[in-house]
Amino acid sequence: DFNFQKLDLYTAQLEPSLDQLQKVTESLVGFMDTENELTPFAVFSKILEYSIAALELAGKDNLNKDQLLALDGWLVAEANKLQNELKGLYLNYQYHVAVQKIHKFCSETLGGFYLDIIKDRQYTTQADSRARRSCQTAMYHVLEAMTRWIAPILSFTADEIWDSMADLGATGDSVLLKTWYELPDVGEIKQDWNSVLVIRDEVAKAIEEK
Repeated sequence: DFNFQKLDLYTAQLEPSLDQLQKVTESLVGFMDTENELTPFAVFSKILEYSIAALELAGKDNLNKDQLLALDGWLVAEANKLQNELKGLYLNYQYHVAVQKIHKFCSETLGGFYLDIIKDRQYTTQADSRARRSCQTAMYHVLEAMTRWIAPILSFTADEIWDSMADLGATGDSVLLKTWYELPDVGEIKQDWNSVLVIRDEVAKAIEEK
């Protein structure tokens, strides 16, 4: 796999080759692939689908942060943690590292874990139930934040996503004119979901070996 660490345009001299440019192109294509459900753009598509479903709740606001279910609160907390890291990375022109972290968040935290768990809630619980509204609320917050995260690196695409969010309450002509989204502070997360992730990976590995 192409190592973005080698493509530091701002702190080191770059001597590009056709092979390097081809690998960068392949990486960006992979970033935007919607056929693979674990890529960032497939995740964006799924979040938009789930969030737009929340329009069934016309006239009802997102849940308060204290009303979020444990897993949904954990997702918001993880997004907040990543956003704080991205602020420093963008400030120091470390775009390649930012891309890596956003990609990992989409493929592992969202696509490989969270979205897989909450899809049953989305399709089987009542439209106005706390269980369904909780994950829709969490994903709305993440969508607001993520669209801003990719704006410096995929500007046109971020603006297209922003236009699609108009019915969800996104305001302003362009996401490029927005500042960082203020994610809710959900406080201390009592459940150790990161340990659950580790256990899940070990179980999956054991199943594959059989």
